[in-house]
Amino acid sequence: MRLFPYSHLSRRRTYVPEEDPPQNEPEGDASEEAAEGAATERVILPQYLPLYERNPDFFGWLSIEGIDIDYPVMYTPDDSEHYLRRAFDGSYSGSGVPFVDGNCPADGSYYLIYGHHMNNGTMFGQLPEYQDEEFCKEHPVICFDTLYEKREYVVMAAFFSRIYGKDEQGVFRYYEYFDLSDPAVSRNMSARSAPPSSTIPGSPPNTATSSWPSPPVTIIHPTAGLS
Repeated sequence: MRLFPYSHLSRRRTYVPEEDPPQNEPEGDASEEAAEGAATERVILPQYLPLYERNPDFFGWLSIEGIDIDYPVMYTPDDSEHYLRRAFDGSYSGSGVPFVDGNCPADGSYYLIYGHHMNNGTMFGQLPEYQDEEFCKEHPVICFDTLYEKREYVVMAAFFSRIYGKDEQGVFRYYEYFDLSDPAVSRNMSARSAPPSSTIPGSPPNTATSSWPSPPVTIIHPTAGLS
C-alpha cells in the first residue's frame, strides 16, 4: 500500500529542564537524536488500543463502505503467513485474518495486504467486483487505518493476477515491487486494469495494493490522511 509522502501522526512534546545535565548524559548528536525521538513518539489511536493490547500483532483496520469488508489487519514480519489460517486470537480459522506482507517495513510507504477470496463472499470475496466500472464508481474509497493514523485511498486500478513461476517471462510480478517510484509499476498496473484505469477515479503516483493468495488483485492510491 503506497502511503502518503507526508503523515499526520500524533506527537508528544518533551519538557527539557533548565538545569545542568548529568555528567554521563550523551553529548552532541546522540543527545539531540534522543530528544528528537522522544518528541516524535507515536500514539496509538484510542479506538485501536484495546485491540493492540489483546494482540500486539494487530497492525490496522481495513474497510470499504457499502460492502462486507471490515476487518483487522495483522503484521508478523518474521512469519508473514502466520494468520493465513488463524483467527485474531490465534486459534484455528479457515478464513484467517488479512495480513501485511512481511517484506513491508512497518513504517514503510507501501503495504501489500493478503486475505482469502472466500466462495461465500466473505473476507476479500467481493473484491472481484472491482472489474466492473459501475462498482468502482459506487465504491471508490477504501479505508486502511494503521495503529497511528486514519487513512483513505481511492481505487487506481484493478486486475487479475497470480504467483508466477521463476521461469515465466514477460509477466508482472506485482508482489515483488516495494518501490513504486519505478515507472514500470504504474505502467503495468494501468495496462492490466479491468475496467480501464482511465475510467477509475485514481492516478498512478501513489498506490496501495490489496491482494489475496488467489486472484484477483485491487490496486488503490491514497487521497487523504486524517488525523
